[in-house]
Amino acid sequence: MTRLTISIEALRHNLEVVGSWMSEFGASWTLVTKVLCGHEETLHTLGRLGIHMLADSRVENLEAVRASCPDCETWYLRPPHLSQVDAIVSLADTSLVSEVTSIEALDLAAAKKGLTHKIVIMIELGDLREGILPGSLVQF
Repeated sequence: MTRLTISIEALRHNLEVVGSWMSEFGASWTLVTKVLCGHEETLHTLGRLGIHMLADSRVENLEAVRASCPDCETWYLRPPHLSQVDAIVSLADTSLVSEVTSIEALDLAAAKKGLTHKIVIMIELGDLREGILPGSLVQF
């Protein structure tokens, strides 16, 4: 069976180094939790270590993030399926999107819940996986 061992001291050191470097530039960053698969003890520890923004590409993992670190800002990292927009706006503060229909569905779901939901429009950078083509941004 596959096993992941996490050194809390090494993690703390790395977070301090990255946080210090980013603050020099007035930047913020979001920790992607995909590899943790919603492991609540580790997520709780990340919150205690001062992590303020966590991101994942699975709704069920964001449920664990919210339960473990309720004050953290959360990001949903995959283009949302329309059937999941209600859960997404409840669990994530920000979503990555590449379709107008997704934006409209997220907006409607957030409005019904009285929430503000931020979006980041993904731009295609050459690997043709996700995002709108750079030349289509203005029309989008």
